[in-house]
Amino acid sequence: MSILDKFDLQNAMYAFAVANTPLFLLRKLQEDSCIRDIAENFTGEELLAAFKEAVQKPPEDTRASITPYVLLVALYWQPQVTYLRKAMDVELGYQDAWLSYCIRVLLATYKPGTKQTVEIKLNPAISTTSSATTSSATTRQFVLPQKVAK
Repeated sequence: MSILDKFDLQNAMYAFAVANTPLFLLRKLQEDSCIRDIAENFTGEELLAAFKEAVQKPPEDTRASITPYVLLVALYWQPQVTYLRKAMDVELGYQDAWLSYCIRVLLATYKPGTKQTVEIKLNPAISTTSSATTSSATTRQFVLPQKVAK
């Protein structure tokens, strides 16, 4: 059982199926919100352990083929580069030139990540629901993952 079992990797699998270069694949995976969710739900240690498990033997299907790439990009979105660096030292149980290349690219382009919490005051008069509105403004918090320059 993989830590990714509860996540929908359809976009990642499609990107893998149509990718003609590893850089195209990386770009599509970095744009995938599901992979950001994975990065947010697991620690670098958990992601690295799953990566080690995923590359022990050759993949048997498309989901197994994309799993190491998804985990690498999730490691890329972690706030520290430590576990992404450790992934470079993991011995693959099969040959995959794209995977090795992707690790090097992600390390070369890594920027530390931060999270920023933004509070937005909502005006109930602009509400899109038809129910009764409250008399005071509502506040909601959104957490926005960001990459910051080194």
